[in-house]
Amino acid sequence: MALRNEDKSRYRISETHRDQPFVGVMKRDRETYNWSWKGHIDFVDGHFSEFVSQRSFDTAT
Repeated sequence: MALRNEDKSRYRISETHRDQPFVGVMKRDRETYNWSWKGHIDFVDGHFSEFVSQRSFDTAT
């Protein structure tokens, strides 16, 4: 199965801390090599919190 170009620039991280699962996604802009990230936390009581970083960083080509 071939991957789309966007999928090759996206990395997903799943982890738990104190039985609270959280997921982070890092994404690289293929044009500018600028990385950004967002994530969410699923709380045990059914609530969840989403967050998007206002910060990003660049890497070399």
